[in-house]
Order: sequence, then structure tokens, then C-alpha cells
Amino acid sequence: MSGSRIVLAAAAVALAWAGLALGQAPAFEVASVKVSQAPPGDSSYDTTPGRIHIVNRTLKSCIQIAYHVKEAQVSGGPKWLDSDRYDINAKAPGPAGDREIEAMLQSLLAERFQLALHRETKVTSGYALVVAKSGLRIQPVETDGPHRTSTHRGQMTAERISLPRLATNLSNLAGAIVNDETQISGVFSFTLSWTPEERPRVPAAGGDAPPPVVEAPSGPTLFAALQEQLGLKLEPRKVPLEMLVIDRAEKPDEN
Repeated sequence: MSGSRIVLAAAAVALAWAGLALGQAPAFEVASVKVSQAPPGDSSYDTTPGRIHIVNRTLKSCIQIAYHVKEAQVSGGPKWLDSDRYDINAKAPGPAGDREIEAMLQSLLAERFQLALHRETKVTSGYALVVAKSGLRIQPVETDGPHRTSTHRGQMTAERISLPRLATNLSNLAGAIVNDETQISGVFSFTLSWTPEERPRVPAAGGDAPPPVVEAPSGPTLFAALQEQLGLKLEPRKVPLEMLVIDRAEKPDEN
């Protein structure tokens, strides 16, 4: 990039954040929000300087990204908040970082979904993400490049994500709040594979129903895979939890 273009890009970002200092919410230069046509279960999002690309995510998931919170921290709102899925593509006025992108995404959700919320705090059962006794098995990578995660059944592929962001993803998989307490900085790329727990079998119709039977996983559980493959561990803890309570949300017009 030439020197003049760098100056112009920096000026664009400076103007955007000068608006924030004057009380104006930061905003994307261009953005599209569309109902996703992808099948349920396949979702992803990634960011590059000045851009965010969200695929097949619910509004609740988009709120998690925008406010950097976990699934258990979002409550209230209409039923479709956790079922309807959207694709979002947005571009900032310049090469904004992740925190600036998150602030712009907050503005976009407020504008397109008429999202309104307030904050509350409670104490709940959860987990602390810590380094296992065997030591960390992954190494930091260069920060240049996209930051993305993709989760399918029994597998998470991560590219340049921080451990706090991993904790956010794990909270969705573990069904409880996960706080990063590793005190390890940097970003990591890895693939985590585990065997999802099977649902109880449905008893045959007629007669006395036997107790439900749960199939034992044929491979490592999520908890075991974390230790064996990444050198990380989830320890049960009581954790303070800041809640985002949804007061209002409406389905957007596509554009």
C-alpha cells in the first residue's frame, strides 16, 4: 500500500472514532444482513482489519460477537433470537481492529434489528479455563491474517484466536460460562476433535419404559480432548456473570 493510501485509511478511521468521541456510535461504511441459506449446524465468522464476515449465525450469536460475551450471558428477547440464522458482511471506513469492529457491529445490530438491551450481574456455576498439569500443547502464531473459528459436530477449527475467545466458544459447547484464567496472551491456530455425547435412547412404545440409556462416547469427550490435544483444562468454579438482557429485537429487512 502506498504512503498516501495509508494516510487516507488512517484518516478514515480517525474520523470514524472522532465521531464516537462526539457521542456518535461507530458505524460500518457498508454492511449487508441476509437470512442464511446454509444448513443448520455449519456456522463461522472471521475478521480481517476493517472487515467482518458472519455465516449462518443466530442473532444471539451475533450479540455474543458484538459484545464479546458468552451464550449464557444473553437472555430474554423473542424466540427467533436463537433460531433464525443470518449472514452478515460489513466493511469499516478503514483498517479497524477487532474491538472497533465489535463496536461497529453493536451499532449495526441496533440499527438493523432494532436491538435494545440492558445489563445485570449474577453469580452462577461455571468453569475456569486453565493450563493442564501436562502443560500447554499449542504454540502462539503470528497475528497477521484472519481471525476465525468454525465449529461442526465434534470438531472446532480455529485460526489465530485468543484464549479468551476460545473460552467464549467453549461456553457454548459446555453449556455453562467459561472464563479464561490462563493469563496467556497471543493467538493460536489449531483443530480440536472430540466425540459429542449421545442423547438418551427413546424407549420402545408399550410396556414399562426402562430407564434411558446413554451411549458411551467412542472417543474423547470435550473435556478430555482439551487436555490431550491443547493442554488446557476446565475446572468447575462459581463465577460472576454479567448478563445482557434483551428488551427489544425485530427481524430486519434484507439488504
